[in-house]
Order: sequence, then C-alpha cells, then structure tokens
Amino acid sequence: MPIIKNSNINFNNLLNAFEINKKTISLSSVPRNIGIGAHFFCNAKCTFCLGGNYPNFTIDRYKAFFEEKLKDILNKTESVDFHGYGELLLMPDINQFLKYINKTLPDQVKTFFTNGIALKNKKFIDGKYNIIVSLHASNRELHKQIVGVDSFDDIISYIKIIQKQKNVNITLYSVINTLNINDMCDFIRLADKLKVNNVVFKYLTIFEPRHFDLTVFTDRENANKNISKALQLSKKLGILVQVPSMFFNSDNYKIHMPCMQPWNYCYIETQGTVNPCCFADKNIGNLNNTTFSKLWNSEKYQNLRGNIISGTANNVCKKCMEYNPNNVDKISSHISFRNSVHKKMLKYITDNKEKYSLLVKDII
Repeated sequence: MPIIKNSNINFNNLLNAFEINKKTISLSSVPRNIGIGAHFFCNAKCTFCLGGNYPNFTIDRYKAFFEEKLKDILNKTESVDFHGYGELLLMPDINQFLKYINKTLPDQVKTFFTNGIALKNKKFIDGKYNIIVSLHASNRELHKQIVGVDSFDDIISYIKIIQKQKNVNITLYSVINTLNINDMCDFIRLADKLKVNNVVFKYLTIFEPRHFDLTVFTDRENANKNISKALQLSKKLGILVQVPSMFFNSDNYKIHMPCMQPWNYCYIETQGTVNPCCFADKNIGNLNNTTFSKLWNSEKYQNLRGNIISGTANNVCKKCMEYNPNNVDKISSHISFRNSVHKKMLKYITDNKEKYSLLVKDII
C-alpha cells in the first residue's frame, strides 16, 4: 500500500502509539481502525457459519448515521473495515458506494470481507483497498464442501483480475477446521500461485453443537503439525502468513503483549451499538444515545483498559486468545462469548466430554 500522506492520520497514529506505550486509559487519540457492521444477505452456506437475521447495510444508512456520528473520527482513522454477517458486495448500489467512499475517505484503507463470489465487476478504482477473501480451501471440491456452493473457479478468476490493481491488497482467509486442516500448505501454495502475499488462518468459533465435530481442538496434535508445516512453507515462499496460537505451547506464551483493541480498534453495528472488539459479549454503549467521543472515554472503556493493564480483565477477556494465547488449550475459549450461547455450549461439551475425548482440564 502507498505511504499515508494525510497529516491527520499520521498524527493520530503517533499519538495512539504513544498513549498505548504510556498505558493511558483516557485517550486523546481515536481508534486507528474502525469496524462497521455492514451486514447483508449471503449467497453461500458455509458449514461453520451461524447465519441469522440482521438489518441490511445501505449507503443511505452510512451517510445518515455513520458519517454523521463519526464525522470527527473517520478523517483521523487509518482504516475502515466493512464487515458483518453475509456478503456486502451483493448490495445493489455497491459500486456507487465504493465510488462515494473513494471521495470521502481517500487516504483511509477500506477493508471488505467477502466470500469472493460477488467480486465480479466490482469497481475498486483509485483509493486504497484491502480485500479479504474467505476462501477456506485450495481446490474446488473442498471449497464446495465447506462453502456449500460451486464457485471456486469463478472466485479464482476474479482474484486474478483484481490482483493486477496496485491500489488493492488481497488477503486469502481460511477458518481452519477438521475438513481443511490438512489443506493449509496447499492453501499457501495457491496464494503463491496467485501472487497473493497475505494469508490468514483462524480457528473456528463454536456456536452450535455440530461445530464441536468441526473444531480442530478434537485433534490438537494434527493441528499443530499442520500449523508448523504452514509456517515453514510460508518462510520458504516469502508469504506473510498469520496463524493462531499453537496448542500445548504454554512455555512460549509466558510473556505476551496484552490485547490492544480497546485502544486502537472498535466495532460499530449498523443499529448503533459500539463494541470494543468482535468477540465482546456486551457493548460499551449506543451512538443513538450519545457521541462517540463520550463513549470512547466513558467509564466502561476506561475500566476495560485499566483492567487489562493491571491484569484483572473481565471474565470474557480472560477467556479470549487475543488477551492470553494460553487460552487456546481451553475449549471454552473456542466457543462464542455471547453469554447465552457460551453457557449452552459449555454445558453441552461438559455433558459430552467423553464423546470428544476431553478431560475436565481441557474445558475451562
């Protein structure tokens, strides 16, 4: 990506880094990255997806709500992520929206999460874009098994076209599970073939009982073996690969950086709720009732930051792998932190631990 020349962004980045270094809990800087809950109808049926019914994102909602509520924030933030449940690129006026944010956010990196099926004829012209393609497989057969639609060849052709644009950075994304865990190296080889230099692997999040059959937690040694091979291959090919924490590796995670998302990121839903991250079970507040500046330095946010610094984070943060990589060895940390879902799935796995060959120490 080109070097940022916007003085507002550069100053905020420096100030944010300074406040993080000083462990400041009342911030003068704004988040370097804003996530916007841009939900829309989905055209895939991923085997690990929760699905659901969410309010559709629209360009009118963006103009009337997000721009209005974040008008003093967006011009300082380094990047804006448009992601949520479903496929935003299916929005009827998506090219009009892309043209609009090119003008209003010319120096910000605009990130779109997509399954790739709707990439055709999307006009990522000018501006700065990061396109994260949730592909999950290196071949047509496995992709169809995971995503539920036969679209692999089309997606690859779309990626090849977009990859030629210098203003667009493409990342291949894979939710690793029992179906594709042995495909990790081939997935990286595919990225190399496509000349894509960024690959991200994440563990599956458990929302329903059937997801326990898909989580690699049930075969952690095999997961470690494939992650190690993936890292070795990435070094050989010179591809930047992000992998989750490995299992049984607590000695390497004795010293780790605390989660910085309450300082440099926030996620704002279409309906207005502000969340400190994508994993949080509770929001900080609602922009329909107050300003972002008041929420950003509210008592809730300051307590959240202060508790992370002091090592007394709340119960959700304590379970999160972003807060402590050692949590990877507890299956409860692989379950969605939505309170009702977490309780229900935790009871299920506790009642069925013998089925999955788990010990009590593996659960919580």
